[in-house]
Amino acid sequence: VNARLNLLGYLDLSAYGEEYKNTGNLGMMDNVAALEWVHENIANFGGDPENVTIVGQSGGGSKVMSMMAIPSAQGLFQRVWAMSGTQTSGRTVEEAQEDAAKLIEHLGIRSWGTVNDGEYFQGTVVDGKYNENAKDIPLVLSTVFSEMGSQLQQMMFVRSDLNSVEQMYPGEPMDELTAQ
Repeated sequence: VNARLNLLGYLDLSAYGEEYKNTGNLGMMDNVAALEWVHENIANFGGDPENVTIVGQSGGGSKVMSMMAIPSAQGLFQRVWAMSGTQTSGRTVEEAQEDAAKLIEHLGIRSWGTVNDGEYFQGTVVDGKYNENAKDIPLVLSTVFSEMGSQLQQMMFVRSDLNSVEQMYPGEPMDELTAQ
């Protein structure tokens, strides 16, 4: 799927007028538009619009997880597979507007990403609990060999006293995962 990235997809200009209200999430809106097209046309290709899995790797993994927290995307897919991608709760509107102001005034920017405006995009999917929009969507979260490294460990193990999957999920779940 082609979608706007970086400044074209996530430069929040909402502080500059109502006509720029959702500019901080244009890249995600492109993804929703693509899923709407799939939903409307997949049957023409032998597919089932009620049986769609979205898959993304690295930045795409982050985007498919973010799709779970976008109300207008609900019903356009039924499962998510994220590889080497993580998802944050997004920048706040204030942070996103501050980034835009810095760019416009000084060309000083930080990383661009989805804006948690509480309306279009509604926060992280997994933060100790599932986002309400995502609670019924099965999610496969994985990584590819050698990508993410310590970043994945930092994101998976938010608590400093945990440093392994076994410590996070002791007992039966881990036994089932490792059974041959």
